[in-house]
Formats: sequence, structure tokens, C-alpha cells
Amino acid sequence: MNFSKLDIFSTQFNFNLGNLNSRKGTFIGTLLTLFIVITALTYLIYILQQYFNNLIEPNFRSQNVISSQLVDIGLTNDILGFRFEYDLNKSIDPLQVKQNLTYIVYMAVFEIYDGNRQQFIQLDIKKCENEQLNEFNCVDFSQLQNNVLFSNYQSNAYSSIQIYMYGCQDLDNIKTTIPNNCASQDQIDQIINGYYAGQRIMLLTSQYDVSSKSIMANYRSIFVYSIANQYVLTTVKVQKQISKIKQGFLLQSEEIFSSPIQYGIYNQNFDKQYCIQTSGLGPYNQFNIVMDEVQQQIKIQYQTIPQVLAMVNSTFTLLMFLGVIGRYLAKKSIMQDLFMLFLRNMYQDSYSQILKFNSYFQSNQDFEFYLNFMETKSKFIEEKEESQSIVVPSLMLKTKQKLDQKKQSLINYENIYSSQIGDQDKTMNYNSSFKFLSKLCTVSHDQKEYSLDDRQVNIFNSFKQQIKDCSSKIDQSVSSESSPNQMIKRQIKTPVTNKSQQKQRFSFKSVRQFESPVIEQSNKLSNIDLNKSVFEYYSQKLKTIYNSSISLKIQKMIFKTRFCRRKKELNKIGLSHQMYKTIEDEVNKNIDIFQINQLLYNLLDALRSI
Repeated sequence: MNFSKLDIFSTQFNFNLGNLNSRKGTFIGTLLTLFIVITALTYLIYILQQYFNNLIEPNFRSQNVISSQLVDIGLTNDILGFRFEYDLNKSIDPLQVKQNLTYIVYMAVFEIYDGNRQQFIQLDIKKCENEQLNEFNCVDFSQLQNNVLFSNYQSNAYSSIQIYMYGCQDLDNIKTTIPNNCASQDQIDQIINGYYAGQRIMLLTSQYDVSSKSIMANYRSIFVYSIANQYVLTTVKVQKQISKIKQGFLLQSEEIFSSPIQYGIYNQNFDKQYCIQTSGLGPYNQFNIVMDEVQQQIKIQYQTIPQVLAMVNSTFTLLMFLGVIGRYLAKKSIMQDLFMLFLRNMYQDSYSQILKFNSYFQSNQDFEFYLNFMETKSKFIEEKEESQSIVVPSLMLKTKQKLDQKKQSLINYENIYSSQIGDQDKTMNYNSSFKFLSKLCTVSHDQKEYSLDDRQVNIFNSFKQQIKDCSSKIDQSVSSESSPNQMIKRQIKTPVTNKSQQKQRFSFKSVRQFESPVIEQSNKLSNIDLNKSVFEYYSQKLKTIYNSSISLKIQKMIFKTRFCRRKKELNKIGLSHQMYKTIEDEVNKNIDIFQINQLLYNLLDALRSI
């Protein structure tokens, strides 16, 4: 078993794209990268700052449910506070102390019903200790064994808190005594019927503050006006809140918190004297506090560090869509580099034409003409050598006489062809010498290094036209004869007359007579300088072709934005649109893996067949 396959840190092999880089980048891609990275880092710092300052909103879910099961809340001494106000926000207690008269008497009763038996427990009233309940009266629930306010509608059990407000002179089933320092009934009625007179009760509400991650406690104020001849019954339904809080950096812990959150208020007015007579109750105000069957369920979940980083990652992923532009430009840059690679190496003629057209390189027509001529001559000599190696097949079924005649005929034709080829070769040499001599005369005259006398120049000018005629004949012969075999066949088919042979020989003899010691002297003198000049010329040409800065300028000229004027703009820089498409197709073909595989298979087949 190859255990190295289990290596999750294994790497791939990639070819480089220059400068030991396996990826191709662009300047615009670099700007996009910097923009994306800086934006992502800025957003990350912002999110982390928001997270540690607890400014990120947690996941919050809330719903109200009706429960027929047990619903209860714990009772504390500061869960409620109450007082009678004879004027706007003025408690009656300081007035009673000041006048040493009793106007209002409070009574507190805790009722418990278990479905079978009803129980009333009278509770003590004392001054509230909570600063938020200053000048309010509170109920002491420490007297209760089970100090909870509950309701269970399924078993028909409940408990309630009843707060009564009596006049000092009132008597009923709850208030059975009269204090000694009571004010008169008229004074009491005058206080009760005041314009702003009424009973105010403060009820505790607490909830979880997501900003400070703490329990926030406040009091809700309920005010009920009072009338001297009315019995006002106010029923307050307490709605319970159950909050589940999950928080933590990585692993979250859950906390459960419950408290009263809302209160439903329902008022009923009765005739006070009638109620005393019928039910035995006659207070001015009564607050009956019970539990509501509706409870509110809240779930709060804070973000973890991975969730915060996921938010940053989402933003980073969204920004990475801009990378499509960068990838497109990088791919386009690679294709442009491949285009220039093919243009400089496989299509050097077109590239040289662009360099000349845009004045990046000055061509020398003398050297170009000389090398083109020598290339044509070498090609012609190769065809001649190939033709001489041709073996003419013969049939052994012929008679000896016919075979000898055919052999002699072939020898004669071959001699004729060899003589013509030799003369043509010499004529090309003369043509080359005279043409190149003309170029050297011009160059030497400009540089004043090597000069020929007037006699030598006149000799050259006199027979230059005849040399051109001979050269044109040779060119026509080379272009018209596709192979040496065709030339032999044409010689066989076309009889050669003595007159034409003499005329052709005369032309060759004339050329030989023009070969003077002056030309040989000139060629010898210019041979060394010629080789040096040709070497320097083509060295400079190759340096220009492979100059990276010039290549970059040419690349920008070729691939600059043109929209619908591509053909016209390409022609302006010396590159035809057809050649552009040809090179582009060649690039696409050479990066096609199927084309490469097909080429490799063809090479393997060729090697096997050798």
C-alpha cells in the first residue's frame, strides 16, 4: 500500500511562467488584490471591534404561548409598591405625619386556592427599601412559606395578591378596626375626591439587556383615580417571561432567566355602600394581582468567533467576484505573451516587418538582397545534386542493342543538362559578384574606405544589364522547373539545335570575358569587411528581435483596445489581420492538449517506422 497517498500536505508540480513564478499576474490584478485584501482586513477589524464591544446584534427569537400548566414567579418584597396620591405626585403619607391624622389605611391579603380550599393570609405592610420605590409602601412576603405567585388552570389552582385602600373610618370584613387619630369623614372624602387623587402602584418588570449582557430591572406605573362613593376593582394579570441566553467565544453556555414582563389591567367600578351591604367589602380601591396563562418565551444567542469570521469570509468571498476581472486579464496576458513568443520565433519575417515599419530597426537592403540570392543559389545547387543522384530505371527485357542506344541517349541528355546547369551556376556566380559589387561600390563610396576607379565602374555598368538578363533566365528556369527530372524530360522532348547551343555558349563566353582582375581584387578587399558587416548587421537584428523592452512596446501596440477598428489599426503597425489570425490560431492549437497528444502520437509512429 502506498501510504504517501494519505499525505494531506502533498503538493502538485507546476511549470513556471517566467522568473520562477507558477502564476501570471497583471498590474490591474495587483491593484484588485490590494483593494480586496485591504477592504477585507478593514472589515475584519471593524467586526472584531463590534464583537468585543458587544455591538453585534445577537440572534433573537420571541413567541407568546398559552400554558395550561403551572405558571409561577417568585415574590420579593420589592416586587411591587403602592401609595395614595392626594395631588399630582404627592403621597398622602407625609401629609398624615405632618397633621398627625390618618386619612388612608392599607391592607394586604395573600389568597391561595388549591382547587378545594381557599385561604387568606394577611400580610404586613412596610416602607420600601428599594431606592426606585422611595415613599412607596411594600408588602412583606417573608411571612409566606411558599412565596410564589402561581396559576394552574388545568387543576384550577391559583394564588393572588390583594391590596386594599380604605378610608380611616371604614369597616368591613377585611378592615375591622379604626385607628385613634382618624380624620373626619368629610376630610377623608375631600382628599379622595381631589382632582389628581388616586391610587398608584408600581410593578416590577425585568428583562435581559442584550447590549450590557445583564438583567435590567424597572417598574411599571399604574394609576387609578378614586371617587368617594365608588369601589374601584383593578385586576392586574402578570405575564411571565422566560429568557434563554446562549453566549461564549467557541463553546456556548445557556442561562435561563424568568421574570414578570407585562401586566394586563382591567378596571371595574361598583357602588361602595351597595358592595358593603351585599359582599361585606367597601374599600375605595382594590388591586387584585394574579398570574396570566400567557407567557413569553425569548431565545437569545450571541455570535461566536467562528460565526464572526464567517461574516468576514462572506464579505471576502463577495469581493473575490472582482477577481474574475483579474483572472480574465491574467489569462489574456498569458495569451499575449504566447502570441509574441510565436511571432518572434516562428514568424520572424512578420516581426521584422513590424520592427522596420515602426522604425525600431533599419534594414540594409544590400545584405538582405545578397543573402536572399545566396539562399536561392544554395537551393538550386541542392536540386542539382539531387538530380545527379537519380538512377534511371531500365527494363532487362530489352535487346542489348536497344539498351545500348537508350544508355547512350541518357548519357547525351545528362551531359547536355550538366553543361547547362554548370553554365547557369557560373552565370549566377557572376550575377552575384556583379550585384554585390554594385552594393559595395555604393557603400564604399559613402564611407570612403574602398573606392574603384572610373574604369572599373564603367565596366560594371556596361554589362550589368546583360548579367540581369542572365539572372532572370536562371530564375525563370528555377521557377519553371519543379525538379531536375522534369528538366531532363523537357530536354528529351524538345530538340536542342546547334544554333541555340551556340547562342547560349556565346552568352556564357561573354560573361567569362567580363570577369576581370578588377572584380577579383575588389572581392578580395571587401571579403573581410563584408563578413564583419554581415555579422554585425544580423547580430543587431537579433538583439532587436529579442529585446524585451521593444517586444513589450510592440505587444502594447498590437493588443491595445481597438473595438471595431482592429484591422485598420493592425495595418498601421505593419501586421495584417490575416497574419494576426494565423498566429492566434497557431497559439490556440499549440495549447490544446488534444493537439499536443496527437502530435506526440504522430512522432512516436514516425519513430517506430524508422
